[in-house]
Amino acid sequence: MYENVKKLEEAINNAVDVQSEEIYNFLSKYVSFKTINPKLTNQVAISIQETRDCHEWVKKKLNEFGCFDEISMPAVDQNLPNIVAKRNGSREGKGLFFNGHTDVVPVSEKQEKEWRKMKPWSGEIAENKIWGRGASDMKGGNTAFIWAIKILHDLGIKLKGDCIATLVVGEETADKKIGIDAVMQSTKLPKTGIIAEATDLQICPATMGEFYFSIKIFGKSCNLALRHKTIYPSVYGEDIPGVNAIDLMRKIQNRLVELEHQWGLYRKHPLMEPGNMSISITKIQGGDTYSAIAENCEMIGGVIYAPDLKYEEVKNEFLEAIDQVVKSDYWLRENPPEITIPYFIPNKPANNLSVNHPLTKVFERARRNVMGGEPAFSTPTSNTNDGNYMVEKGYETITFGLRENNNHGTNEFIYCEDLLNMIKVYALGILEWCEWDN
Repeated sequence: MYENVKKLEEAINNAVDVQSEEIYNFLSKYVSFKTINPKLTNQVAISIQETRDCHEWVKKKLNEFGCFDEISMPAVDQNLPNIVAKRNGSREGKGLFFNGHTDVVPVSEKQEKEWRKMKPWSGEIAENKIWGRGASDMKGGNTAFIWAIKILHDLGIKLKGDCIATLVVGEETADKKIGIDAVMQSTKLPKTGIIAEATDLQICPATMGEFYFSIKIFGKSCNLALRHKTIYPSVYGEDIPGVNAIDLMRKIQNRLVELEHQWGLYRKHPLMEPGNMSISITKIQGGDTYSAIAENCEMIGGVIYAPDLKYEEVKNEFLEAIDQVVKSDYWLRENPPEITIPYFIPNKPANNLSVNHPLTKVFERARRNVMGGEPAFSTPTSNTNDGNYMVEKGYETITFGLRENNNHGTNEFIYCEDLLNMIKVYALGILEWCEWDN
């Protein structure tokens, strides 16, 4: 059918260009579903229904495409199904999966007012862009890998290895149980895959790790008029009337700021942006009333850590820094803080594939063939994704996707040209990794 791979590459490029309007319309409709993560909205019932309707529509389209041999909707919550679509290989060969999430973040009232003529849920195609919440994060990436598999099918290309497309829910709130875990438990996936999150067209074989923490300190309350007696020396035999938990928390915060500074200087990785290993304080709350020394204080935050580090190593260094403060303070020695790690969501282990990993090299070649130039390598700008949770199960993933354009913000969009190019890149990558059975 095709004389050589070069002729096949030309056929792929032509087929994508010919089907461009269909591709744009598919993504436009996909974006129009308000698939807001239910944990991020007050309109929970509407969000759940929109997500289910969306995945039912996607499943219907995949069946119409005829490019998948098996399509399932594994679910922990039957109202929030995932999608697994498998194209069987013709014989034993290397398999490949693609992963993306359908859930999106809300559009705030302020964002909606600031949105331009292309409204958040319109999926409008204008100015050589496709607009709307989720276009970049990450329905555009999902569209790209679905259509890459479809194009190969349309051209009559058989593959030796299986190729699987997965669409999950729950990613925006790291609710892995209903999303990526449900997929991994229901389906025997290949051990290698692509996470199609937006990466500004950069190839990201390594991904940062991430965990959250809560630190609670319990002091001793008294009237604020007695503050001077809580911070200055008193006469022999006189008890200290109060201990300000907020003051003590500031000591710990200062120590964590110093630790973050040390990490910035000494914790480096060839693909990590300098200083990206960080400690962010996202919430501090203390005291029960405006007129008393604070009896309690809680600090919540998150740690982003380098791809080559293990969770336990980073957590232990974090706890050691806090322990240094505790040991140096008389009150905290007797009343140590309560520390919860991980907090709110499970730890996301770091992923540390090499730029020389075979999967990386395959998609490096595919990107070069389509876009020209030398591809850049980095860690994802969004830092973590469901690929982190797959590391624990022995999967090897790289994150590689479209340009990031106002993810989670006002006027989110993707470039039409980027979408077509990424379909071509994914198709060439599939062709080489899963092997053309000619």
